[in-house]
Amino acid sequence: MCSGPQAADYNAADLPRWMQPGTITAHFQPIYRVNGSVMPPVAVESLARGTRAGAFGSPAVMFAVAREKGLVETLDCRCIRAAFEAAQSLSPDLDLFLNVHPRTLCLCSDFPAFLADEAARSGIALTRITLEVLEHARVADRQCCQLHASLEVLRDLGVRVAVDDVGAEPEEARRLLLFRPHYLKLDAGLVRRARAYTRDRALLHAICEFGRDMGAEVIVEGIERPCDLALVAAADAAMAQGYMLCPPLPADELMQRGKSITLGQMAEA
Repeated sequence: MCSGPQAADYNAADLPRWMQPGTITAHFQPIYRVNGSVMPPVAVESLARGTRAGAFGSPAVMFAVAREKGLVETLDCRCIRAAFEAAQSLSPDLDLFLNVHPRTLCLCSDFPAFLADEAARSGIALTRITLEVLEHARVADRQCCQLHASLEVLRDLGVRVAVDDVGAEPEEARRLLLFRPHYLKLDAGLVRRARAYTRDRALLHAICEFGRDMGAEVIVEGIERPCDLALVAAADAAMAQGYMLCPPLPADELMQRGKSITLGQMAEA
């Protein structure tokens, strides 16, 4: 089976062309609060998309190339700028989750100022912003101090922090304490495994309990089947996100959809 373009198929010369104004936009996937039988959307996650045919039809390829060439911070900032541009038509009662690599927070000392400027330009309050930081991305010990300092500055500005892909590498859970997150986003693979394996259901419950103990709300990603919502409810997770609930959409299309969804609707899906 053809797996499509790979990072090795491209070189650094492609990156400036792909990151020109107008080549990157954002789609938004809602995050729903699990609140009895009705699940209202409370936030959206911004997901980078290309606007032209070519390699950036696959965001994974673009970020793989950027990692190989040491340009993750540049691409992160370009995607965040595109997200703010696209998010202006979102409802103001939805918070905005933006993905950022730990390397960007470690190496870009002016990142908090950049984020504040982009938010102000877009008319989006920083108190609506949550930064999703990859949990399993490697951070050198010498960079931890800069990471911590950047997160503290962002918190002081009113920005919240989410740790993404929790459960992908359970042995790294101790590093969660470094981030002092407001949210833990569980890796979608953990949900798929929890459908079949008791040990993974136990891990799902344990992470949710760990989150509550540290004052972080848990968001379960990868909701693709009605049984996944039963797992969310059993673990007492706070929020859920996934293609069964709503796929990533352009902002204007997302705003045309109905707001809250019910468990009855999901049972019929």
